[in-house]
Amino acid sequence: MADILKDALALYAESMDALRDQRRQIEEDLEFSDPSDPQQWDADVKRQREGDPGGKRPCLVMDQCGQYVANVAGNIEKQPPSLHAIPVSGGADKQAAEQIDGRFRHIEHASKAQAHYARALTSAARAGVGYLIIRPEYVDRPLGWQEPRISSEPDPLKVILDPWSTETDGADAGFGYLMTDVSIAEFKRKWPGKEQMSFGETEVNNSRDQRKSILLAEHWYKKETSRNIIIYTDAQGIQASDTEDDYHAANQTAGMQLPFIRNYTDKMQEIIWCRMSGVDVLEQSVYPADSIGIVPVYGYVGFSACGTVASHGEPVRHSRHTTTIAQS
Repeated sequence: MADILKDALALYAESMDALRDQRRQIEEDLEFSDPSDPQQWDADVKRQREGDPGGKRPCLVMDQCGQYVANVAGNIEKQPPSLHAIPVSGGADKQAAEQIDGRFRHIEHASKAQAHYARALTSAARAGVGYLIIRPEYVDRPLGWQEPRISSEPDPLKVILDPWSTETDGADAGFGYLMTDVSIAEFKRKWPGKEQMSFGETEVNNSRDQRKSILLAEHWYKKETSRNIIIYTDAQGIQASDTEDDYHAANQTAGMQLPFIRNYTDKMQEIIWCRMSGVDVLEQSVYPADSIGIVPVYGYVGFSACGTVASHGEPVRHSRHTTTIAQS
């Protein structure tokens, strides 16, 4: 556990450093497009006008940004996006795709997904990026049945996604963090006896929120593992492949030893989910998916790649997402 936390803190610090400029731009965009109090004056100019020796001078703001953000939000609410299964390849079954579509509708309805799509896309309109969060939820705990639930994070600064990810849906991200504030009373109730220390840097805390709380991190990361795959002939005489455990289960179902052909070691990646404080791994489990549970929704994606020479003469390479929104 100590190594997991140590590695997570080191990776978090490295990611925050790589994303520092982007996060600064996102923070500026959020303040600029704040519908309740848009900060569209340069801070130095505003300070000079308000502190004028001849008297405080007005700093009027004619917000031209909010109407476009509201237009985006309104269109999303009128025609919200949705999941859809498309039958492909020669063996595709249109009826099966329709059944899967019905399952998607159920998941979206149970998740109130339309509201979360709107929130993520509105965030993308304001700050260049929004985030959907996918978590499993038990629908029958005794049987171990789970379903995905779709949510969103209203503050994009609470999410730290792999800076080296290049896919626009984040499918290639190797890790991600979602920072969550928990009240001290709730922390004591859920994790009695655990030390009350926030995870990592506190700059991700929104300065407008003055409530006393503990900052926790949900951390997803990919872990490479291996498994033994057995190729055998099933009860119908068809060649099949399964893990060792599934092969033994197939033998029990068939009531006989199914003919063994060969086996090999298969490398695979699994996703690990953890909830962490600054000193403890509070929860940990295998995340039942092929990619991490954070899906970015970008308003605009640009890529920058620069090569410079460091002072000691070694080349430095750095590339990252740029997701800023134009300001007027």
